[in-house]
Amino acid sequence: MSIIRIMILACMAFFISAHMVCAQAILTAVERFSEISKRYEQFHDYTAKVIITQDEITMKGELFFYAPDKVRINFSMPKNQVIAYDGKKLLVYIPRYNVVLSDELKGKILTQGIGAEGLKLLKQKYSIAYLSGPNPGPFNNGDSQELVIAFRLVWKSQSEGFRELQIFVNPDTKYIRRIVGITATYQKLTMDLYNMKTNQNIPLTLFDYEPPGSANVFDAFLYQEKN
Repeated sequence: MSIIRIMILACMAFFISAHMVCAQAILTAVERFSEISKRYEQFHDYTAKVIITQDEITMKGELFFYAPDKVRINFSMPKNQVIAYDGKKLLVYIPRYNVVLSDELKGKILTQGIGAEGLKLLKQKYSIAYLSGPNPGPFNNGDSQELVIAFRLVWKSQSEGFRELQIFVNPDTKYIRRIVGITATYQKLTMDLYNMKTNQNIPLTLFDYEPPGSANVFDAFLYQEKN
């Protein structure tokens, strides 16, 4: 066997092997989304800084999550505003108007997209694809050089709160960095998460929020089907 033939065969073997490795490394959007969900199963709690924007309105605060479905956000902007959900009851304190919005969610998970159970629900209720391909791309977040993988989720039923979700994930940490929701009326809501710290032993008492006694309470403020 000539040296040239050996080199050609070696090159062919290299390219075939490389192709097989690349083919194995490319996961479908659903498979990779499942990896994200499994990653979040490792967290019994976490904290993160959060920025929520809609149109020209911007809200900033700190998010506390306790698996599977407890969440609280203490806002710095608007100052002293609070959203608290203990897995059953949702409370929203709006100090500007000295009001508390309250609703019983009767087992419905509010935390879709920020916890393992919520991510599992999204897999059931939405069709999942890549937004712009399986490879990480630049995260449009100021001067950040961070790369993210972007998913596009489209509702299977019009009963969902968002017709479309775009979820941006850091491929290394598998942390969700941004969630963009498009409502049924095509309104856009964006939530950015950063400085995430996991398994912080957050006390459960944090989610037993007691709003100021002087605040006016409005019950059943969400438009939802009551059992």
